[in-house]
Formats: sequence, C-alpha cells, structure tokens
Amino acid sequence: MTPVIYGCFLINVLLGRLFLSETVSPLRIGSIALAASAQFFVITNFFVWLGSGVFYAHNAAGLAACYIAALPFFGRTVLADLFYSGVLFSTHYALSRKQLTGGNVFPGC
Repeated sequence: MTPVIYGCFLINVLLGRLFLSETVSPLRIGSIALAASAQFFVITNFFVWLGSGVFYAHNAAGLAACYIAALPFFGRTVLADLFYSGVLFSTHYALSRKQLTGGNVFPGC
C-alpha cells in the first residue's frame, strides 16, 4: 500500500501546482482540499478492496462494503485537510504580506 499512498500524495502535489499556484481564494483552496481528500479516499480504499480477498468479496457489494467501512476515516481526513490547508495558506498569506509591506504580520504584537 505504500506506493499507492505516495502516489496519492503526488496527486495532491499536482492538484496544488495546477490549481493553487496563483490563488489566495479560500473557496478554491477549500475545493482543492476536498478534491484531495476524495481522491485519497477513493484510490486507497479501492486498493484495499483489490488486495483483500479475506475481508471483502471481489464484487460490487464487497467494494461498497469497503467504502462504507472507511467512511469514518474519510470524515477525519476531510476535517484535517481543510484545517491544515487553512493554517498553511493563511500563514503563507500573512508572511507574504509582511514581506511585501515590511510591516508586522500580526498587528498589536
């Protein structure tokens, strides 16, 4: 599963490079974070189902059962991706403003 997971991380990098390199739009950043979570969920759980003949039958019902069993993890993945995207992009934006203006990033500190 390690190559599959790293492949999903590579897709996340490509999503960021293609769609976020020139934007500070919170809507666009959130949309790409959701897309990254979704592709990770779909791809990794497909490979779990594909490689698991013991837990899930290799038919549509087995695939559905695999995805349903993974739903609690998907919710946490979405929350974490949205949270950390917000933190990282907000920090980048704040530091970029400081560099451009030469001022304090956090006024009043």
